[in-house]
Amino acid sequence: MKLYLVFFFLAINVSTLKSQSKTIIAIPNKFQGFHLGSTIADFNLKSENDMSHGFVAHFTTIITKGTIVYTLTDQFTESKDKITIDLFFYHDTLSIIRIIYNKPQSRIELLADLRDKYGKEYAFDESVYNDRSDGTSQVIENFYWASECCILNFNTADEIGKVCLTFALKRTQLILSEQQAKINERKIE
Repeated sequence: MKLYLVFFFLAINVSTLKSQSKTIIAIPNKFQGFHLGSTIADFNLKSENDMSHGFVAHFTTIITKGTIVYTLTDQFTESKDKITIDLFFYHDTLSIIRIIYNKPQSRIELLADLRDKYGKEYAFDESVYNDRSDGTSQVIENFYWASECCILNFNTADEIGKVCLTFALKRTQLILSEQQAKINERKIE
């Protein structure tokens, strides 16, 4: 009987370990060798003169205002999709990595790949963009994943359309959010 109980608990522990290994998710803190938290000195940038002030990205909660951005054009994913990579630095630390696919992508396929790698998203929101120039409307969807240090935002429109992935340091987003709140507060006064 004791041998049976030991075997039973051993089987449960092995089963638990196997199921835990399936639920472990990756930390969304890097893309193609670029790691959030790296310093600007870690990069072999062609010219720091090519850097510009971070622009405001619409349709996402990831804040880039107050950063310096360095853009890498004509880059490719592992599957040979042409992309543009924006590296946003806050106080000389890589705080945001934005990947913009140059050609329309399948939202369903990319979302499935992200869920396989990072697990189920913790938040989702959508907004409608009305283009006044041609009178069309488009639904913009945002899916969010997070770990203790980082946030990943998948921004997409349409089943097959423009796609943007953004990796961001949580602590920097908190700082930038507080700064933005202070600016907004001053505007109200």
